[in-house]
Amino acid sequence: MKIRPLLKRFEPLYKSKGLRNIVLVGGRHSAKSWAIAEAIVFYMLTYCVRIMCTRMVQLSIKQSSKKLIEDTIHRYGLISQFTITRDYIRCNATGAEVNFVGLADLNSVRSLEGYGICWVEEAQAITQAAAEALLPTIRKSGSIIFWSLNPIYETDWVSREFLGAVTPPNTKVIHVSILDLPRDIIPSHVWDEAEHMRTANEARYRHVYLGEYADSAEARIMPMVLLQTALARTSIPEGPWVAGIDIGGGGDPSKLTIRQGDYIHGQWGFDLDDPQLLGNALAGKIKEIMPKGFNILYDEGGIGWAMGAILRALLPEYNIIGVNFGGSPVWAQSKARNRRAEMYQKCADHMRSTLSLKGCDGDLIRQAASISCWETTAGLLQLEDKDGIKKRIGRSPDDIDSLVLTYAIPLTEITPAYTTSYGNYTPSGSWMD
Repeated sequence: MKIRPLLKRFEPLYKSKGLRNIVLVGGRHSAKSWAIAEAIVFYMLTYCVRIMCTRMVQLSIKQSSKKLIEDTIHRYGLISQFTITRDYIRCNATGAEVNFVGLADLNSVRSLEGYGICWVEEAQAITQAAAEALLPTIRKSGSIIFWSLNPIYETDWVSREFLGAVTPPNTKVIHVSILDLPRDIIPSHVWDEAEHMRTANEARYRHVYLGEYADSAEARIMPMVLLQTALARTSIPEGPWVAGIDIGGGGDPSKLTIRQGDYIHGQWGFDLDDPQLLGNALAGKIKEIMPKGFNILYDEGGIGWAMGAILRALLPEYNIIGVNFGGSPVWAQSKARNRRAEMYQKCADHMRSTLSLKGCDGDLIRQAASISCWETTAGLLQLEDKDGIKKRIGRSPDDIDSLVLTYAIPLTEITPAYTTSYGNYTPSGSWMD
């Protein structure tokens, strides 16, 4: 039986000469994995090629695509032409072999070589670090990578790499959804479930079944639609000034944000490890931009603990205030689990109403849109930890951290006898309201 693509749009999987990447994008029941599994069996029957099937996390062979490829072989009545073991599948005639690998162990990935075809399944979960480890291993002349994904966020690595305004060279992107498939090959109960979801929650339906981005506030503290609205908003520089300093370290730069009311005057990065040199650079920029007598808030955690004394010595006319991201919330009636979540919540609330992000660069937007949040059993807002974000997007969210620091306390002028009495604040339009 000859293997043919289920849909005409899947033909590039079989005619891949000159392509480096073929990206299949779609929702549930869109036959992406089915189509790639069929193409892999076709290649194994035709060429002596080593094939790697991989995903971000694969704790056992049961979590791999091996079963799907086995089912494809059985469906076409080809079982006698293959040797199937616990760990691999081999074509008896050509010697082509498929292996199944997880990407979480980057050192193991870097040691791989000799593969002509790679299938990255559930590619929406791939981190930048995993991609940078994988890509150099698929280096044989004419090698190709199949990516299959149901996109989640525009800020995920695979979305930024392949689904932006400009498609990379030697790349074919194929969009497909349940609506593109012959109706009779999908069980009737699946259609009923999809229609029910479309009626009950169209936004979720469009993500789950049509493969559109899932940009909901239940999953992100600052969803992309909120950031884009704030980015397009115009404001004027009026009201109290405030500066936020996220202290870097471990290869990450320090970031300074200066804000006046709902207007951001700018953000600056300082790649300096020496505390005194960093303090001098920060003080110079603050004196250049910001009038005296206002609040400067800095991250006092980690290596930032020493920065307070340096800044107070260099900037005696300003109110220097240390903020512990992991500390307890300080606002009355706060719905946050800790100080960090509270600052993010406060900043997000202002994005919904008056804050303008005009002038902020793409890094801040990507960082902010990548931060997951959820509600604890106690009903409090909790954010994904910083290390988790850094692993997933390939860098620390320093830009957005320095901005949210400016929301650690009310915007007031210097109060020499500063205390922790912050007044009453109830988030307006909060994601949990």
